[in-house]
Amino acid sequence: MKLDRRAVLGWTAVVAGAIGAGTGLRAYLGAGSAQPPATPAPGYGKDPVLLEPAPGPWPRLLTERQKAWLTQRLDALLPKSGSLPSASEAGLAEFFDEWLSAPYPDQQADRALILPLAEGKADPAAEDRLRVLALAAFYTTPAGIAAIGFVGNEPRERFDPLPAAVTEHLERQFALLPEKPA
Repeated sequence: MKLDRRAVLGWTAVVAGAIGAGTGLRAYLGAGSAQPPATPAPGYGKDPVLLEPAPGPWPRLLTERQKAWLTQRLDALLPKSGSLPSASEAGLAEFFDEWLSAPYPDQQADRALILPLAEGKADPAAEDRLRVLALAAFYTTPAGIAAIGFVGNEPRERFDPLPAAVTEHLERQFALLPEKPA
């Protein structure tokens, strides 16, 4: 397997998504950001319609200047490469406009962290968060999903078992784990 920049970024996105899932869980369990809401807009509520996703019901807060800066920054991070689109072609600027405008504590914390970058304020933590969000967003677009070979989120008539070599490897690894106390 050839490891190019996109492959490394794809695997980084997978790890970032796993880390980000922990952040969402902490927020759900009440250990998330304690910042007061900056936007009185309503959220999705407790039961969004996920089969027919629609844009969030809140107003978009990014200015045209901020969106232009963000588009340039995202395209520098994820330029067009072979058959893969650039970040702007994949719609990441629109994703960030919705994400950073959302009335939830984690997104408001991201907005407070990331938007000062557009004003020229250097912050390594903000740069890191921008990269994590950009990679996670890109690799959940149709092009990103195809690039990493993700086969979930689609109906299947059957689920083939794992190949024998994979099962054997997993069994060996499980055997190395300490036993749980009774």
